[in-house]
Amino acid sequence: MPPPSSDRGGPQLAASRSLNILVDQQSRLASFDAFVDTAAASITEACGANLPIALLVADVDHFRKLTSTYGEHYASEVLRTIFDLARANLREGEAVSHPGGDELVALLRASATAAREVAERLCAAVRGHAFPQSDHAGPPRGTISIGIATGPEHGSTYAALHTAADPARVRLKAQGRDGAAVAPPPLQASEPLHRPLDVDR
Repeated sequence: MPPPSSDRGGPQLAASRSLNILVDQQSRLASFDAFVDTAAASITEACGANLPIALLVADVDHFRKLTSTYGEHYASEVLRTIFDLARANLREGEAVSHPGGDELVALLRASATAAREVAERLCAAVRGHAFPQSDHAGPPRGTISIGIATGPEHGSTYAALHTAADPARVRLKAQGRDGAAVAPPPLQASEPLHRPLDVDR
């Protein structure tokens, strides 16, 4: 378990609710529907109580190339390993889930600073992991990109935090991948967010 941080919220934040997440025993991940329901309630409660809460939105860099080079089965095993590394960096009452594809989302009881520390630690764990060699090629160098949003800075709902964190992830990938980025303060309505039309994943 990661060491405690003064910026990561204590047990006041709906510990019983955060733990009440259905887990897929095969993948050992929170079921996505249950995760969203629990995250939405926890974010609303945390923001109302002025407690830290953060949403991480991540995906695997160059996952399409990984799949085409090593095959779907190998790529799925890499993805499973990355989810296990993510779970190892979470504390009791925090959760990670799989929306689909090569993406993962995680809910942390943490401020922006602490959430970025957790995200960067996860990036380092993936980057430093020795993935096994396959029959197709030598072992890949796995990396991930993570966008971070916190409440109430970026909103007080799951949708608002996801809407802020996901573009931060996309911008990071456009700038080189392999890292974590906190979403900037919300833009004014008159300032549209420009996103690349397509990003090579």
